[in-house]
Amino acid sequence: MHLFRRYTTSNINDLLDDFFTSSPITEYTLPRIYKRDRWIPVNDSSGRLEIELAGHSKDDIEVYSENNTVSVSVKDNNNNSSRRYHRTWPLGEYEVVKGVKYENGLLSIEISKVVPDEKKRNYFKIE
Repeated sequence: MHLFRRYTTSNINDLLDDFFTSSPITEYTLPRIYKRDRWIPVNDSSGRLEIELAGHSKDDIEVYSENNTVSVSVKDNNNNSSRRYHRTWPLGEYEVVKGVKYENGLLSIEISKVVPDEKKRNYFKIE
């Protein structure tokens, strides 16, 4: 982060990253936070949670959902604390996990919003 840097609407994400992860005082003393996960919206009712888990095998990764949350745990058989990972994300009222895929170090969790018919918006013909 530079002390004087111009931010515009095209690089507003850089401004937020710089604000929350570094300051002129801590920039050279603390490492930058590594972002391992991101939410990618596919359409209005579904999206994909992507988590970078390079160096792990499928057998070490456990994905489960309960009580409107989805959790990901990675166990390390060598007791290396830097390779352990556990995180939980809340799910919305009608959101469900549709599928999980692990390929080339990237775990993808497909999440869809499934609204029951009785809760959907109904349009009525006016007589």
